Amino acid sequence: MAVARKLLEQNKGFLLVLSGDEAFSSQAGIAKRLKLKSGWRGTLLVIEWDLDAPMDIKAVYESFPLPEGMNEDDFNF
Repeated sequence: MAVARKLLEQNKGFLLVLSGDEAFSSQAGIAKRLKLKSGWRGTLLVIEWDLDAPMDIKAVYESFPLPEGMNEDDFNF
């Protein structure tokens, strides 16, 4: 979900997740968390993106920190 969120932020898309009595949305770089008045059975995921706008997965992965104890050379094969 973190990768999807970052890609959609990069693309200026929209992400909505409903699960139980909570909701999360991200649009235009603004994230919101909400408590729902009534519970939602299951999980609903809505993703909208601009098909004409590029998405750079490499840039997203490079923005994440490396796992503890690892360095860039650990990923060279």
